[in-house]
Amino acid sequence: MILTILLMVATAAPAMVVVHEDDVKRDEPPPHGAIGLSTAYRISDAVPAPRDMEFRKRILHPGAAIGLHRIDHDEVYYVLSGEGEVTSDGTTRQLKAGMAAYLFKGATVGIRQTGKEALAIIVSYPNPPRQAGDAPASALAARQDGQIGPTRYYQDGKRIPPPANPPPVYPQKELRRRIGGTTVVAFTLDADGKINGAQVKTSSGNKNLDKAAVEAVLNWKVTPLDKNGKPFSGVGETEIAFAP
Repeated sequence: MILTILLMVATAAPAMVVVHEDDVKRDEPPPHGAIGLSTAYRISDAVPAPRDMEFRKRILHPGAAIGLHRIDHDEVYYVLSGEGEVTSDGTTRQLKAGMAAYLFKGATVGIRQTGKEALAIIVSYPNPPRQAGDAPASALAARQDGQIGPTRYYQDGKRIPPPANPPPVYPQKELRRRIGGTTVVAFTLDADGKINGAQVKTSSGNKNLDKAAVEAVLNWKVTPLDKNGKPFSGVGETEIAFAP
C-alpha cells in the first residue's frame, strides 16, 4: 500500500481541546518492559502538536508494572486509586490514592501495582523545547487507515530536521485493535548518511510496533553529521509515535 505524506495548512492553536477519556482508551502492555496488562488513556495524544507537555492516565492491572527506565525530564506519577510501589534510582516508596511521586530528570524510575485492586495513575511530563528546524506542527506522516507521527528527531543529543523518508508501515493487527505507542529507535550512520544499524532504545510496549519502527529506520537515509565542513559518521535517535 502506498504511503503518503499529508501536509496540512498550519493554523493557530485552538482556545482549548476537550478530550473524553473513552475516546483515547485502549488496552495495551505497559511501556518499558511490557510487564502485565494495562489500560491506557493517552489524553494529550488527542491534542495537536506541537504541545509542551504530555498528560496520560494509565491503569495497571494486578501484577503489571511500568519497568525501570531513565527519564530525560522531570515527571509526576499521581495515584487516583489502588496501591503501588514507585522506584527512583534504587529507592522504593509505597504510594496510595491521593499521593504523588515527583521524579527528577536523569533518574531511573518505574512503578508497579501492588495489592488486590488495580492501580490507576496520572503520568505527566514536559516535552523537549521546540527548536529551529523542528518539523512543522501540521506535517503528519499518515496512511489512510492510521496515523504515524508526528515524530521528533535527535542527533548527538540535539534536535535535527526530520529526514524526508517514508514512515513505518502500521502493523495491521495493532491498528485493528487500536493499539498505539511511541518507540525510540537509536541508530548509527556513516559519513554518507546511510543508516547502518538500528535498535529499540525505548519500547512502545508492543513488539510489532517496535519492529515496524526499526525496519523503517534501517531503510532511511539522513543528512550526515558535519564537522568543519566535512561529513562524518555518528549516532542518533528518532522517536516515532504510532496513533491509530
